[in-house]
Amino acid sequence: MKVKIAFPKNLYFGNMGKHIVWLWVCITFFACRNQKEGEVATDDAPESFSFQNLPQDATLDEAAATLVADWQEFKAIETSYAILKRATNTEDLMLAIDDLIEREKTLAEGSYPEPFDKLQIKSRQQVFRTFLYKVKGNLQDRREVNKSMEEMMLAYNAFKNQFNNIVNNTLDPKLILNGE
Repeated sequence: MKVKIAFPKNLYFGNMGKHIVWLWVCITFFACRNQKEGEVATDDAPESFSFQNLPQDATLDEAAATLVADWQEFKAIETSYAILKRATNTEDLMLAIDDLIEREKTLAEGSYPEPFDKLQIKSRQQVFRTFLYKVKGNLQDRREVNKSMEEMMLAYNAFKNQFNNIVNNTLDPKLILNGE
């Protein structure tokens, strides 16, 4: 026994159905017409930039500062970071970020002072590098950079604070590992 369900013909194929289909086609056409294929709709980034609401720089303790005093690669990164903090427009900021990326590469390839040649320092440096590239990408795509700049500055502060942590940590890891 077969059951046959009968639908009214005008429900799907009547005039109202045709109008709905045409309306849907027109809305789709006009909605997609304004944006070209492959184009990302972004707001233009502001031409000026301010560090006013961004995190303050971390400072090195006296003991950590004396250890990095002769470390030329770190001095270069500190100088580039200071130049970055003076940027007032997106062009200056882009140049400063490019310079900071180059200085960070030099720091990563160079040698570290003995107490700072540790994974804790190098991992925080990689996080800092990641956020540098995020800022650069946002600048190139003309997106808002305040959030990525804040993340980059926090990562740089964590990088510098790790120097303080290593210098101020008086606990010998051998004691923990050997159980003595």
